[in-house]
Formats: sequence, C-alpha cells, structure tokens
Amino acid sequence: MKSTLVILMAVSISFFGCNTSQKELQETNNINSLNKYMDLCWNSREGIEFDSIATNDFYRVVNGINVVSNSNEMEAHINVYKTAFPDLKVTINKTITSLDTICVQWNITGSNTGIYGETKATGKKIKISGSSILYFTKTSKLKGEITHYNELDLLQQLGYTLIAPIVE
Repeated sequence: MKSTLVILMAVSISFFGCNTSQKELQETNNINSLNKYMDLCWNSREGIEFDSIATNDFYRVVNGINVVSNSNEMEAHINVYKTAFPDLKVTINKTITSLDTICVQWNITGSNTGIYGETKATGKKIKISGSSILYFTKTSKLKGEITHYNELDLLQQLGYTLIAPIVE
C-alpha cells in the first residue's frame, strides 16, 4: 500500500512539474513573440514583418472599435502610425502573463512629421500611455489584441481642441 502511494505521489509530482515547465515555456515563447511584435512591427524603421509572428485572421480592437480583422489590415494599420510618426517608439512598462494571454502597459512617443490619416503633419511631439491585452496561439503566434488609450489626449497633443456643446 505504501509503495503504491509513493508511486502515485511521484507520478503526480512529475505530471504537475511537466505542466508547470510547459506553461513557463509557453509564456516565455509568448514574451518572445511580444518582443518581436514591438521590435519588428512598431519600433523598426524597416518594413513590417507581421505575417511571421501572427495568424492570418489576427484581429485588433482599439477603444472598443474593431479596426483590424486580418494580418494585411494590421500592416496597413501600423503604417498609418509609422507614416504619421516616423520616429514612433513603443516602450513596455509592465507585463502580466498567463498561458495564452499577455497584458501590457505601454507608452508611445513620436513626432508628427507625416500625414495622420487625412490630416497634415503638425510637427508636435506626443507621449501617450495605454494598455493592451494580446492573445496567442499554442505555437505563440499572435491571434488578437485589444488596446485602450486616451485618443482625446493624443489629438490634444497634436494641437486639436474640444469644443463644448451648445446647451440651451
């Protein structure tokens, strides 16, 4: 009876130990993918290499609005920001990981020396804080991102003003 109990405990410890190391490996791989995403897509001055790190059906939701539904749209989305802010720099301040999800708090800095959508360059510098939840596949490819930041703050830093509504 004791030997059966010892064997059962050894098997249980081995099983849970393997799951823990697999979980740690998955989280490490996801962190590596996150770093590639920031370095190769957002912070690189070269072309965007999004397809190598994301699924084809990658999605991105920004401030509650679905802005991207595939990897090609994501490359175009990134290019809007990189055109408007050629010196764009994303810095991650805090990271929280779980098996298939990473939450990050980030800062973006840059100078608006290019067209932002349909708006002319203002020449003004920005610094924006926000947060993202990134979702990964079992092979550590990005499959989605939900991002929140204060868009009004961004526009005010570019020189736009908010006009109060007329209340009668």
